[in-house]
Parts: sequence; structure tokens; C-alpha cells
Amino acid sequence: MKTVSGYCIAIDTGNTRTHIGIIRKNDAACLNNISFFTSDIDKKLISSIESLLVESNSPHISETVIASVVQNANFKIKSILEKRFGPVIDVIFTKELKTIISYKNPESLGADRIADALYCCFTHPESNVLIIDAGTAIKTDVIINSQFLGGTIIPGIETQFRSLHDSTSALPLIESFSQKVTLPGISTSDCMIGGIIHGTAGAMNNFVDIYKKKYSHDMIVLTTGGAWHHFKNLVDFEHEHIPELTLIGTSLYTLFSGKQVDIP
Repeated sequence: MKTVSGYCIAIDTGNTRTHIGIIRKNDAACLNNISFFTSDIDKKLISSIESLLVESNSPHISETVIASVVQNANFKIKSILEKRFGPVIDVIFTKELKTIISYKNPESLGADRIADALYCCFTHPESNVLIIDAGTAIKTDVIINSQFLGGTIIPGIETQFRSLHDSTSALPLIESFSQKVTLPGISTSDCMIGGIIHGTAGAMNNFVDIYKKKYSHDMIVLTTGGAWHHFKNLVDFEHEHIPELTLIGTSLYTLFSGKQVDIP
């Protein structure tokens, strides 16, 4: 596949946090990155990008690409960015991606999952790969020989805690906890923490086992997402953690889709 030179501002906007990175496109390397709460976009977007550009020795930016799962935030981001940096490219499904996206109603596929798949297709083009992206929702996606086949979505760690609190009259809202999780829990909070953390790790173990049996026992597992650290020590499969995976995949969108807009 033809590589593209230059540098890209990549933005991954999730329900909870927004991540921004300066990506060197010819080798898909993230030079610098920063994150903040998505609710702070108005205050932090432009200053964060300008800070990253300075830290990266002000490279020439060929394009700005956004992978957003928050539609309202996406409109806001594009409006702010276009005033400062010019045209902005959205990560969305296009007909050019049909060769690598095998999915019912691919137009409904989240931009973050498309970006994750593009990263995998670029870095592991002939491999069997499972991506685990642990954020507000935890996604597992299967890519076989550079074809995205789908996967699973379950609530993320914080989402599970909030759901228990919001759906009951007695369970507390747990917003932080020690990384040391013991079973059985000896308090209501301990029971919730142990159940969610061990339950999520068990789900990941089960998914990996199912996919390895179905496709290949040497399937590569790549992990990303801010919540991964909560249960990474409880899974029993080998994996490589890549914090900037979605950002890098976002920057690769124009390489796979053919869309490109030069920024003066």
C-alpha cells in the first residue's frame, strides 16, 4: 500500500475524553499527544493543538482528521478547527473502505472502531488480530487478513458503576477505587468493584478464547483505551498495549479512503 508523507493532527473524541495527537504519517508514529475531558473542548482544543505543534517542532501539517462518536461535539470541534486550520476530514465509512469493512450497515460503525481497524490493517496486514478498546464502552473487534468482521460491545468500567448507582436506590456511585481488588468483597463497594472488575476481565478472557478457537490460536491481541489498566492484570492472554492506537488509526483514514485535504 502506498504510504503518505507529512504530518497529521489526529483527534479522537469519545463520550468521556478527547485525545489529540501529532502523527508522522510515513511510519504512523505519534510524536506527541494530549487528552482532556470532552466537556472541556471549547476551552482546551486550540491551545492543546498549538502546544503539541510547538513540542513537535512545528511540523508542516498536511491534514486534520477527526474520529468522533459524539455528534454534537464533532460539529463544535470542526467549527473551531476550520477557523484556525482550514478544512477538516471526518472518519466515516465510505465505499472505498468496503474491501476492509465487512459489517451489516457499515454506515453505523463508530468512527473509533473504523480507526482501530485501519491501524490494524496498516500494522498487521496479513495477520489475525483482536483489538480490545476499553473506554466508556469496551469494544472487541476482529480483523482477519485486513478485513474487519465485527465483534462485541459491553459497558465500560465507569459506565457499569454509574448504571448500578442510577438503577438502584441503595448502591453508591463509585468514582475511584484502589487497584487492589479482592474477592469476596467485605462491603457493598468492595462487592461492586470486585464484581465489575473481575467480571469484565472474565468477559475479555472468554472473548479471546472464543475468537482464538474460531480463527487462530496465534491471534494477536492489541489493547488500547483509558480503562484497560483497571483489569489488565486479571486477563490470562498475551497482549500488546498501544495507548495511541485509535489516534494513529485516525491519521491513516485518508490513506485507506482516498480523501485528503491540504491545509495551507
